[in-house]
Formats: sequence, C-alpha cells, structure tokens
Amino acid sequence: MQYLKVSSIFSEKNSSILLSSKLENLPDKPGVYFFKNEEGSIIYVGKSKFLKRRVASYFRIHKFGGTKDEILYGQKLHDLVSEVVDIEIIVTESEKEALLLENNMIKKFQPIYNVMLRDDKNFPWIVITYSEQFPRIRVIRAPRNQPDFDEKNKLIGPYIDVKPMKDTLKLLRKHFPYCSCSGPCKEKDRPCINYQLGLCPAPCANKITAKVYLENIKSLDKILSGDIEEIIIDLHSKMKISSENMQFEEAAKNRDAIRALEGMIERQTIINYDNKMSLDVIGFFKTTKKIGILVLHIRNGRLTAKTPTIIETEKKIDKDKEIINSFIEQFYLNENRPLPDEIVLPLNDTDKINSLEELDSLTSVLKDRYGKSLHFRTNWGDDYIQGLMRIAQKNAKIMVLLEDEYEKLSLESEALLDLGMKEDAILKMNPSKRKTLVGLKEIKELFGLEDLPKIIEGFDISTWMMGEAVGALVQFVNGKPLKKNYRSFTIRNQTILGDSNMMFELVSRRYTRLLEEGQPLPDLILIDGGKAQVNAAFLALEKLNISTIPVLGLKKKSIHTQIEEAVFPDERNPIRLKDFTPGYNILQQISQEYHRRAIIHHRKRMEKKIMTPKLDAIPGVGLKIRNLLLEHFKTTDKVIDASLEEMQDLLGKKRGKNIYINIRKLYKSKKVIKLRK
Repeated sequence: MQYLKVSSIFSEKNSSILLSSKLENLPDKPGVYFFKNEEGSIIYVGKSKFLKRRVASYFRIHKFGGTKDEILYGQKLHDLVSEVVDIEIIVTESEKEALLLENNMIKKFQPIYNVMLRDDKNFPWIVITYSEQFPRIRVIRAPRNQPDFDEKNKLIGPYIDVKPMKDTLKLLRKHFPYCSCSGPCKEKDRPCINYQLGLCPAPCANKITAKVYLENIKSLDKILSGDIEEIIIDLHSKMKISSENMQFEEAAKNRDAIRALEGMIERQTIINYDNKMSLDVIGFFKTTKKIGILVLHIRNGRLTAKTPTIIETEKKIDKDKEIINSFIEQFYLNENRPLPDEIVLPLNDTDKINSLEELDSLTSVLKDRYGKSLHFRTNWGDDYIQGLMRIAQKNAKIMVLLEDEYEKLSLESEALLDLGMKEDAILKMNPSKRKTLVGLKEIKELFGLEDLPKIIEGFDISTWMMGEAVGALVQFVNGKPLKKNYRSFTIRNQTILGDSNMMFELVSRRYTRLLEEGQPLPDLILIDGGKAQVNAAFLALEKLNISTIPVLGLKKKSIHTQIEEAVFPDERNPIRLKDFTPGYNILQQISQEYHRRAIIHHRKRMEKKIMTPKLDAIPGVGLKIRNLLLEHFKTTDKVIDASLEEMQDLLGKKRGKNIYINIRKLYKSKKVIKLRK
C-alpha cells in the first residue's frame, strides 16, 4: 500500500526544518495522519476533521502539571513528539471516511503510541516471533498477556473475521513455507509432517539455513503488512531466472505465488463504500513545473490502494491531456498491474472526445494481452464517482503543492546553514526574512561579492519628450526598501543630455555628498540600463576613488518590464538571470522601485510646469527661480500671496523685492482669481 507522502526530501542536515514546514503547510481538511520515526516506522496514526490544526497541536509548547494523570500524559506526548521525524497524510472526503481509514490503519500497522480497544483482546492476532533464531508465525489471542511474549516480536491484527485471516495464511504457506510449532524451533533428527507437505522448510532438521529462512519470513511480513507489490516484482525476477535455467517446476511455483498475491491485492480494503465496483480513479493537478497524478484503486467498491506520481514538466512540451494519456499507457501496460473494470479520467468537457479516441489503441492492446476489455469513463454523474474524484483531485493537488514547498524550503535551509546559521535560529526565523537572506546569498554568489550586500542602491533616469530629465535613487537595506533614503534628482546640465552623461552626474552627485557627510557607502550599486550606463557609473566612482564598490546594470526584456540580464562594467559577458528565484525577486523589486520613483518624480515636475503659467508670466522668474519658488511655497497661490519678507528671505533682498513688486503689479492691482493647482 502506498500513501501520499507530504515530503520525501529529508536529510539529517535539515530534517527538523522540513518537519516544521510540514506543520505550516498541512491542509485543513479531514483525513488521517501518520507519525514516523527515524527508522521509517509508523509510530502513531490519528484522524481529524482539520488535519492542519490537529497535527500542529502536538508540536506546541505544553505545560502539564497537577494530577498524576496529567503529568503522565505530558510525558507520553513529549516522548511521541521527540521521535517524530516525518509525517504522512491521506486526505478523505469526510470525517466518517477518516474514521474508517484510521481504524484500519491502526489494525494494520499496530503503532506503539496508539491505544488499542479493550475488546481487541478477544480477537486473533498474527505474531511473528523475531525474538527467535528461526521466527515462527502463529495465531494467538491477547498477545501481550502471554507469559513469554517478547517486544521484539511483531503483531499484525487484530482480525475481526477469523476465517479470511486463516484462509490468507493457508494460501501464503503454500508458497512461503514457515514454522508454526507451539514452541521455539529445536534441533531434531527428522522433520515433522509439515515438511513432507511442503508447509514448513524444516529448520529444526537443518533443511534450510537461517539466512534463507529469515528472508522468507521477511517476505511474509511485508505481504501481511500490505507491501505486496515489491514481493511480486521479486517473484517475477525469480520466475524469469528459473525459466531461463530450465527450472520449470520452480518457475511454476513462483508463478502461482504471484497469482495468489495479486488475488490478495484485490481483497485488501481501506475505506468502505456501499457500491461494489472495481475501478481506478485518476486525480490530476498541475503547476508551472510539475504535474501530480494520483490513482485511487477501487476494488469491489472499496479503496484498496493509491499510486501517487509527480512528473517534472519544466522541459516537457506535451499538453495536459497528452501527459495524462502517456501516463495511462505506461501505467497499465506494466505486466504487474492488476486491471480494473473501469478507469475514471480527470478530463473536462473539451478534452473528452479526443482523449477517449486516443486511448482506443491502449484498450485494444490490453484486450489482446489479457483478454479483458478496459473501459474509460469521463462522466462523473453519480455521487459515488464524484466523491472519489474529489478525493483523488484533492490529494493530487496537495501532493504537488507540498512537494514544491518542501523543495523550496530545503534549498533555503541548506543555503542558510551554509552561511553558518544554526538550525534552531532558522526554525524561528520569519519565512519572509528567511527568503530574503537566501536571495541576498544568491546575489552574493551570482556576482562574486565578498559578503552579503547589506546596502544596495539603484539608479534610474527618466526623460520625456522635451521635458526636464530627472533621476531617482532607491536604497534597500538587508533586502528591504528603506524609503526614507530614497532620493530624487533633477539633471542640472540639461544642455548636454544622453543616458551616459546623466548617469555620470547622478552617481557623482550622490557619492560626493555621502563622502562629504561621512555616510556609509553601499555594498552594491545597480544601474538601469546596459553597458554605456554602467561604464559611466563606474567612471564616476573611479574619479571619487571608490571604484571598489561593485556596480552592475540591470537590462530589461524587450517586451515588458522584467529584468533579464546583469551587465558588468568590464569585459565580462552579461549574465542571464534565472526568473523568480529569491535573488532575482530582490533585483526585480529594486528595478521596479527605482523606475517607479523616477517616473513619479518626472510626472510631478511636468505637472508643476504645466500648471504654473501664472509664474511664467512674472518678469524675472525663469525655470530655476520658478522651481525654487514652488519647492518652497508648494503652490502657485501661496507664491502670489507671499509677503515681501518671505520673498527676500528666499531669494535675497534685491531679487526678492523685484519679484514681489512684479507679482503685485501683475496680479494684485485687481482682484485675483485663484487657479487650481
């Protein structure tokens, strides 16, 4: 039996980090959860109407005190959580299904932390006596009440219906003989009658080695625990070897064992439904880089197993339905795959006809090979099929999304551990801060910086038609914008324009001032533009003797505002940036910010120019004086209403008096009609 794995990318280095991520990203839906220890064994199975809330509750900080029972419960909870290294889930359609599934899974896996029902002692168990050199398989009741019970022994059960359990053991013993004596195996001169019947390999008479016998017992263990497919594959391999060596009797035994096991697969149950059907339901979910396909195997109206598959689609060119069709063909042409009577496809109305036609060849091949017609269904009309499809689709979606989350977190945690951070610190870190640090590390490595770029400054220039050219500066500290340090510039030399000249002026003015004021310099400078602008910025830094500061250009794609390349001032070739990585996202945000700042500043300058005809009409007010007046008084009306003292304080006694008189002659000799800003 296969289960939906929340993640399969654990490592000793970051296991607790990924476990923490699982708790954050579990779905808040009904289902069953499995806690596993470092050996991969399931140690606890639980159910919940809301998986996320319930599972997360185990890992909160609890304080238990007071009564003896409360203290004991707290200790048990601590012991459980301390062993958990992995979590698996199965999402169900309802609480009822979760209850049925939990009940069956507890019986199947016998987790040590689960409570067994009191009346379970009345039901039979299968016990494998691993505490002995030659483990026996026996059926007993109330196993833990047995005086000679050993914790090394494995219990499977309990079984409510005794007859099917005994029939299963009887069938398996024909193909996987084992010892069932009442006591441990002891050396004898001659084996018992079970050896003559082929039901026991007679370890007591040295007819089999301990190693071979134990391999046989482990195969039985896997089969009884539900892991049958692996044994079937192994038997197929043995059958092939026997046939090639012309050991046809041995090959026939393996063939019969395979058929018996395939029959057992058909009879296994997990979730029960009233409708007795045999079908496979295929769920489907797609992201930009992955497609998740989940097959629910329904036999006799019961969910017996599920097969999850994730397909990497980043470099695939097939369409969705083509990928599904390819998967179906490869999946069902596997000779080990038991076929259902019907397959329910995850297709919408526009895909139905074409997909069914394309699968006709598969149907024909399977009929020739197995003599069985395979039917495909795209009509989810009845409630039973709709419910199964919803389960399949939900689990497929969760499988893909969580896989993406854990892959991303795995990369982030590895990067931060490489920076020397402790695992506990990473776990406590805000996800946004964690992502930002990873982005800064990526920028450091991409551009060959010595340290993480704590302060990054970016420049952009904006020109429009015959208007003034302006520039903008933005500053990011620790990967976040620090807007109080944003600056806007008006290009002083409007007679000698050109992106290179303007960028040289901006960079020169900015860092001349920082050097004069003793302010900290940036760790990285970004320029909007290509080689010419970057070289101009580098020349400005060189003249200020600070050319050790790395300077790079961010070149945009031709069709939109996304950045595409990083340009260097030296002979190095541009670097094509990989889209949407943490480092790329920081660079893209800086690019957007300095572009936005430059455009806003330019627009404001143009608006002031367009909306100030009254100031332009005043004798003695040119471009420089007009801008100075507006920057100080903010509006045209306040300039006109300003007193003589205010004008002289701003412009000097002589010029201030002249402009004041000119304003009064032009606008104060008659009633002034104020214009809007």
